This record gives sequence, structure tokens and C-alpha cells, in this order.
Amino acid sequence: MTDDIIMRGRKINRVGGISDQVVRSADDSSLVETSIYGEDAIRGNQFSFSVAAVTLPVNAATLASKMGLYNPANSGIFVEILEISAHYVVATTVVNALGLYVSQGSNATGATFTTPATTTLNARVGEGPAGIATAYSAVTHVGTPALVDIVGGWGAVTDSGSGAIYKTYGLSTGRRILLPPASLLAVAMTTAAGTGSGFTASLAWRELPYFSM
Repeated sequence: MTDDIIMRGRKINRVGGISDQVVRSADDSSLVETSIYGEDAIRGNQFSFSVAAVTLPVNAATLASKMGLYNPANSGIFVEILEISAHYVVATTVVNALGLYVSQGSNATGATFTTPATTTLNARVGEGPAGIATAYSAVTHVGTPALVDIVGGWGAVTDSGSGAIYKTYGLSTGRRILLPPASLLAVAMTTAAGTGSGFTASLAWRELPYFSM
């Protein structure tokens, strides 16, 4: 059980001013989880999914994605990407990069959703609720998805991918990726399809209330 203590402090923003901030403390006066990401995880609002041993395609028109994340139209949420980790266990055949791509509007809602991922987990593993966004291990886009971010890459034909790629997003990094309703995210190669069934990766996100501009 925790108590709420009201603490007055000066809020730093464009207009200045004083605002109240709620700080949560435990019975022994220690502070409870204060990170917004930690709080989301405790509340069961963080999720992840993974793919293993797949041949990741290169981004192109009507991309047949092997790793997709869909925020449905009228979902009422933003999907915020938190982190991605990826590993290649076979030698690459071309200098290649790994990217996050997105389709939106009718190009997202009109996609062919073939196979929902069976690896989706809540951060509260085994007991957290299901999220609103759906992960897919097979989904075909309409049109050509747009590049959102380069996650990392392999810089030589002999690079076996022995070093995993890992990238985080969010407040601490200064880079946030928020997917509004009717958005379909894909993880794909930028230059050529990956070699063999050697790609394994995990993607994490949280879900936030949506508001329009």
C-alpha cells in the first residue's frame, strides 16, 4: 500500500510557473517506481514480441513483412516504440541496414493480415492483460512503407552479425516514435533481403491514450 504526498515544485516549461506534482511513497517512506516506463510496466501496459530464424525481406512495394505491428483504426491509442534488438546468425551477402518502416491510413487498414504472432508478451509476464495493438509474423502491406528510422546494420559481406543490434527510443534518448491509429509498422532490410533463415529479433512498445493535434 502506498500514500500520495503532494509536493510543490517549479515546473520548467516555456511559460514557467508553479505546479503541483504527486510523489508516491511506500510505508517505509521510500519512493515507489518513479519512471514513467516502469509505471507502465507495473500497470501491465508494456508489451513485446519476437521472431526467430526468419528470412527478413527488403522494403518494397507490397512488402510481405515477417515482423509487423498494427495499431488499428479507432483504437484510441498511440503505440510508442520502446526498443528493438536484432541478431543475425549467418554471414550477410551484402552490406545491409535494418530499418523501421510504416504504412498508414488505407495502406495500413487495407493490408493482408495473415498470421498473428504467437510470441507477444506483457511486461508482467504470464499475468498482464492483452494489448490493443497486434503483432504479426506475416502481413502484406499496400504500397511501399515509408522509412521511419535506421536501427543498425552490417557493414561487410563477411559480417556474421556476431554483435547484436540494440536500439532504444523514448524520453531519455530524445527520439520518440508514436504510431497513431491506422498505422502498420514493419521491420525490414533496406538494401536486400536477409540471408537464409538467420534473423532473430524482439520489439517492445507501450500503449498510450491517443489525442489529435
